[in-house]
Amino acid sequence: MSNHAPVAKGSLVVSIKDNEYADKSATDLASDQDTWDTLSLIPSSANSADPLIATATITGGKLKITGVAAGTTTVTVKVTDGKASTNITVPVTVTP
Repeated sequence: MSNHAPVAKGSLVVSIKDNEYADKSATDLASDQDTWDTLSLIPSSANSADPLIATATITGGKLKITGVAAGTTTVTVKVTDGKASTNITVPVTVTP
């Protein structure tokens, strides 16, 4: 058995309005070549590059991105398969 780290899914962009949010699960954000592995988000790993545009938290096992003000930023979260982990960076656009 090999162990491959999770990898980011391509073309993932979150577009939301201010005061709205988007929930993303670990499998929305990443995939794993080892199909028997279960992906999950590492609690407290969510970070917004600009919390004045969007905030990021992990709630109920999902990444919650909340729009604060119009603009663009990135959100980073760590996804694990229980053996290895990967930082996933998600571009976020918030519109009024």
